Amino acid sequence: MKKTINFPDEIKYFGEVKKGKPHGKGTLTYPDNGGKYEGQWKNGKYHGKGKLNYGGKQGEYIGEFKNGKCDGYGEFKQRGVQKYSGNWKNGKYHGQGTLKHYKEVYSGIFKNGELPSIYLEPKENNINQTKNNLVMKNLSISTLKKKIFLRDLLTRMKDISDSSIEGNLIDEILLCSEFFIDYDINDFSEEKYDSLIDLYKKIKKTDLIKIYNNLFDGKLLSKIASGFELIFYFEFKRECHYLIFSKYNKTYFHIYVLKDKNKPISKSNQLIYNCVLNATKRRLNKHKFFELIMKFNESVEDRFMEENKSIDYEEREKIWEEVSYTDSKGINHFDLYKDGKFKQKT
Repeated sequence: MKKTINFPDEIKYFGEVKKGKPHGKGTLTYPDNGGKYEGQWKNGKYHGKGKLNYGGKQGEYIGEFKNGKCDGYGEFKQRGVQKYSGNWKNGKYHGQGTLKHYKEVYSGIFKNGELPSIYLEPKENNINQTKNNLVMKNLSISTLKKKIFLRDLLTRMKDISDSSIEGNLIDEILLCSEFFIDYDINDFSEEKYDSLIDLYKKIKKTDLIKIYNNLFDGKLLSKIASGFELIFYFEFKRECHYLIFSKYNKTYFHIYVLKDKNKPISKSNQLIYNCVLNATKRRLNKHKFFELIMKFNESVEDRFMEENKSIDYEEREKIWEEVSYTDSKGINHFDLYKDGKFKQKT
C-alpha cells in the first residue's frame, strides 16, 4: 500500500511503506533545490536500483544502492564537470570504472575513491598526476562555483551550528567540493584533514587572500551559489558578523570572522578563524541579529570587565562598547542599537 510521509523542510515521500518507513518502491522529493530520489527502499534507506538527482547542478546518479549509499554498478554525471561509469562501494568509486573529469579520462581499477594506481604514480617526465593535481589548478570563486557540492555544504553548516563542533568555513567549503573526489561529509578522520592541509600547501597565497577578502565582506557564499543572499553585515574593529539566507533550505546562517587588522592572513601566515555560529528558520530583523552578536560576545565582555576592575564600571562599559562595536569608519553600532535606530530601519 502506498502512503505519503511528510518530513521536515517540506521533504516528501510517496510510495510503499513498512512499519512507518519507506520500504519497497517510492519517491522522495526535496522541493527547495530540486533534489529527488526514485527507486527501491529498505527500512527507510535507498536500497536496490534507483535514480538520485542531487538538485541544481550537482549531478545525478543512476544505479545500485545499499543501505543509503551508492553500491554496486552505477553512473554519476555532473554536466560539464565529470562523469563516472563503473563499480561503487560504500558511496565511493571502487572496482572497474571510467572517470572523465573535464577533458581528462581515467580508466582502470579504483579503490575507495582513489584513481587507478597508474595515474597516481609519478611519470618519467616528472609529471605527477595525483588526484589533487587533477582538480587543483587555482583557487578562485569561479572554480569553487563549479566544484562545490552545495547540499553537503548546507548539511555541514547546519550540523556545525547545531553542535559544539568548531568548523572553519573555508575548510568546509573545500571538503564539500570536488577538490576531494571521494568526499564524504561524515568523514572526520585525521587522513581527511591531513589531505586538506596538503591541499592548502598547493594553493597560492594570493588566491587565498582573494577568497578570504570575500569572506570578510560577506559576499563569498552568494558568489559561490546564487541561492545565498546577504541580509545584514556588521564589520567591527576585531571581527565581522553577517547573516546569510539560503534559499535552498530556507535557513538563516550567522557567520563569524575574526580579523587581524583587516587582513585575511595574520603576520604568522595563519588563516584567520571563521565559522558558522547559528542557523535558524526564523527571519531576524537587524535589531534581533545585533542582539545575537552581543550574546555571542557575553563571555569575552565578562572577562574584559573582570580584568579591568580598577576602572570605574560605567567607564569600563563605555570602553567595551566602543572597542567591540565601532567599525572602521568610526560608527558605534551599539549606540545605534541603544537608540532604536535598527528597529526604525527594519
